[in-house]
Amino acid sequence: DVEGDRDYLTRFVQQSQILQFTPYCQGDSSEELGFVFPYDHHIDFLPNKNNDDGLTNDPILVYGGDVWDQGGSDLYVIRQLLSFQARYPNRVFFIMGNRDINKMRILSELGPGSTDTNPQANQDKNDGDHKTFTTAAAAAAAAAPAHGGVYWFRGTDREGDPNRVQAGEALSTNPVDRLKWMLQKTMGSPQAFQYRKEELQLEQPNAVISDEDVVTSYRQSCHPRGEMG
Repeated sequence: DVEGDRDYLTRFVQQSQILQFTPYCQGDSSEELGFVFPYDHHIDFLPNKNNDDGLTNDPILVYGGDVWDQGGSDLYVIRQLLSFQARYPNRVFFIMGNRDINKMRILSELGPGSTDTNPQANQDKNDGDHKTFTTAAAAAAAAAPAHGGVYWFRGTDREGDPNRVQAGEALSTNPVDRLKWMLQKTMGSPQAFQYRKEELQLEQPNAVISDEDVVTSYRQSCHPRGEMG
């Protein structure tokens, strides 16, 4: 389970007998990924060696799931894996883990928002002297839908207990509060929100990354056209 840990993924590739990192040129037309890939390297297979019978044995990679949440480099890890799979669709395979499947909840419980859901659409917008990841005001205005609580909290008296919701204690429709609650309280990812904020800041060093930008990033990356979609 890489779970967003860039260092772990790096060690795995470096120790692998079939994988390596190779240089990546920005704007390489050979890859139409459909999402931002702001890195100077990507995962590749090592050159094949012939067997004793002269036949080439092409290795495969099966990733066993749980791409995000704990390591602080969710976007880096998933983009590396998707880039790899896009170049080798018949040799790179993914098994979905619980941390991947539960991201299907994001759009339904957080709402799609009012910003463009194309992961690249809001990159490189200008706001005065700062480069911004997205329009924070638009994201903030897109309230999360009403929520009935999660069934596994029923009878626990925790925030999100359906009994409390039915008694009139509605969950906040503020998208920042909703996303923090989902990640921290229902997905076992207490640091994921802050980790995403820090990763966005690394990608946009001249930007002022807000909590609303984190919401938009999750909405976009969990959209069917996004990285986790």
